[in-house]
Amino acid sequence: CVQTINSMQNTSFLLVPHAKYGRKNLPDEEALMKEIQQRLSSDARIRCKIVQFSNDPSRIQHIAKYLDGAISGRMHFAVALISEGKPVCCIAYQDKFDGLFIEYLHSPELLINMKNQFNEGDFIKPLRAMMNNEKNYSKRIDEALPILKQLSINNLRNKSFSQDNKFHINGGTDHEWEHAVS
Repeated sequence: CVQTINSMQNTSFLLVPHAKYGRKNLPDEEALMKEIQQRLSSDARIRCKIVQFSNDPSRIQHIAKYLDGAISGRMHFAVALISEGKPVCCIAYQDKFDGLFIEYLHSPELLINMKNQFNEGDFIKPLRAMMNNEKNYSKRIDEALPILKQLSINNLRNKSFSQDNKFHINGGTDHEWEHAVS
């Protein structure tokens, strides 16, 4: 990560933590990001900022709106970017990334496969592909969004929650479902 950020001199980076676990056996993402930032060259440090952790999905969506693209290992952040029409490279550690990027976005070259051991340089190729073809990837996203939203609506329709949660999904108009996923 450090070499990638240092090497891309005309690019700014925003590091966005996904979770704050507060447990010894799980990583402190903010601490890892601070370590990355400290190891950067002084020039790269100016171009690399860390966002304060937030549990608020609307804040993450707001951040996604203003980015040109991202690298993410988190599906929710990737979906936030895609819903804003922004390209994203994903660190694929589960098959759900493959399904989204291969079947719906037709962009397997934007996947960084965690299933195999990879090197620092493995980040650069997909990131450069995304940055050099941003409009093409945004077009692919725009074409896939109606299908992805419909899949999301169908997924919500099939969910039911316990009585304790007092939230049940049983039917609903298309307008209500579209509002729920937009």
